[in-house]
Amino acid sequence: MKQRTWQNFTVTKSELARLIGRDIGCIDRWTQFGGLPRKENRRYHFKTALRWIERHYKHSLTIHFSLNGLTQQQLAELLSVSRQAIHNWDRSGLPRNDDGSYDLHLVLRWLLNTKNVKPVESSVK
Repeated sequence: MKQRTWQNFTVTKSELARLIGRDIGCIDRWTQFGGLPRKENRRYHFKTALRWIERHYKHSLTIHFSLNGLTQQQLAELLSVSRQAIHNWDRSGLPRNDDGSYDLHLVLRWLLNTKNVKPVESSVK
């Protein structure tokens, strides 16, 4: 299986909104009027998007781990949930790697499809 890293990880608009705690409208405005780069397939290169947001909005979004091989604590911190929430999701079928770690890409897909998670609404524009 190809390892996902920050160098090749892409996300949809709704996934990006969820990951950075902004609403979809904010992502649309950044893309249309601010120049947030998007690939031809309408997906966002995650590392490029994080760097763009840091430069333009002075948000500190530095990430220090690989997307494939996240610990329960890293996943909880990244998704802004408790470790207990991750444990509960595990019991509900949250996908894990063979070594027990988590692949963020698979976790996001599972959350968006299984748990019907919606991007968070934010008053920050």
